[in-house]
Amino acid sequence: MKTIQKYLALQILILMAGSANAQVYTTPNMFFEDWYMLNPSAITMYGDMSVMASSSISTSGIEGAPFAYYLHFRSAIMDNMGGGLRLNRDVRGNFRSTSFTGSYAYHVKIASEHHLNFGLSLGLNTQNFDVVHVDVLHSEDPLLQNGDYRKNTIMDEVGIHYKWKELEAGAVGSYLFQSYNHIMTYAAYTYAIPGVDKLYLKPNVLYQYLPEYVNQLHAALKIEYNMFWAAYSYVTNKDMMIAVGVSYQNFDIGCAYKFSHAEMSRIASFSNQVYLRYNFRRDPGKSQQAPVPWE
Repeated sequence: MKTIQKYLALQILILMAGSANAQVYTTPNMFFEDWYMLNPSAITMYGDMSVMASSSISTSGIEGAPFAYYLHFRSAIMDNMGGGLRLNRDVRGNFRSTSFTGSYAYHVKIASEHHLNFGLSLGLNTQNFDVVHVDVLHSEDPLLQNGDYRKNTIMDEVGIHYKWKELEAGAVGSYLFQSYNHIMTYAAYTYAIPGVDKLYLKPNVLYQYLPEYVNQLHAALKIEYNMFWAAYSYVTNKDMMIAVGVSYQNFDIGCAYKFSHAEMSRIASFSNQVYLRYNFRRDPGKSQQAPVPWE
């Protein structure tokens, strides 16, 4: 009976892979730590050059549990321009997605304290379904032997990021040229606690318009003191996350623990994400992001 169930599940997955538009989304738990994870236009909000490696692993204990990893590089090119590269890999059992994108951002100063940043990313997304190691009832099925389970899709992102004093907001659309329209909007604010040096509250929200699923709202609160920080977030799909991090000299390290109370939580109840970022031009001993060139 279990073998038959696996076979039926495989058929469903193949049909989904054949009809899908070749997009897999894994929103990083700690996206607020570097807006370039979501938006190419955010590159010019940072005055340094950095490289970041991140991984997200499900600790559900089941074979083939999802995991993802990212490698991001961004740098200021001139006072008003920046560029970046992103490599993302997402594995969900036998379904795998790999994307590579290059990004360009341009900054425009509207007034003394108002800044607009525009960004564009282009790249390639490759998805494939591995049937070699799948335990099925009839491995000689023509659907398995002759099917093509690899699909390449040109990726595009268009984004805008706005900053006014301690307020930041942005929007980004993916696959707009294909009229697929995965839209994300977000906002964040930094509030300095009066009377306590280097203590900040940083609330932020992220809204995602997902064509295939119910739209999602992420709400998070980050508390930062000197070189340490902690955060809590809640997502409307009943995911919750706690995270901690530290900045030391040129290094940033963060770790997040996400758990769910959704219907599928018994199968995949929680996951971990860690990231390590190195900032090439940060002053030793300075936490926080480097000042942007125009400030």
